[in-house]
Amino acid sequence: MTTFIYKFTDAVIETIPNDISVKIVSYLADATDQPFIDSNTQGIDTFTVQTFKSLIPPAANYESWLSITTGGFINEKYNKTTGGSTITGSDIIANIDDTADLGLIPGQYVLGAGIPTDATILVVRDKNSIQISSAATSTQTSVSLTFSSSGWIIDYTEISTLTSLIDFGAL
Repeated sequence: MTTFIYKFTDAVIETIPNDISVKIVSYLADATDQPFIDSNTQGIDTFTVQTFKSLIPPAANYESWLSITTGGFINEKYNKTTGGSTITGSDIIANIDDTADLGLIPGQYVLGAGIPTDATILVVRDKNSIQISSAATSTQTSVSLTFSSSGWIIDYTEISTLTSLIDFGAL
């Protein structure tokens, strides 16, 4: 299992017509507390969780609700499908569509024909190739690959800090 820490950098509350918008700029850090670097911008790989007062359940356990909401955004950002090429016995997958545009990061699970169960990305090598945690079991010139956050363990401890800063019940 791969463990990540959910972090937030900013929370903005805005009044909009007939509602209130809550935007939370977030990122994931690895188990050593190092954030992922976006290969396009060379900055921290952030994502924005946006919700509205009208979607916040009344009298909810806001920490649990925000963890579930954030989990949905994480799944949307880090679950991708593309093609690639494998060689039996090699831990390199090549001919991937632009790895930066796909937002691939170390720790994502890799699924596809000839990819061992529970294989994860170890290194995003360049624009079109990655190194995975296990060698491919077959040669495929055009294999469908699914990159997934499924099975990630995410430490949402920092959400308790966030919910103490934003009184969701009073919005």
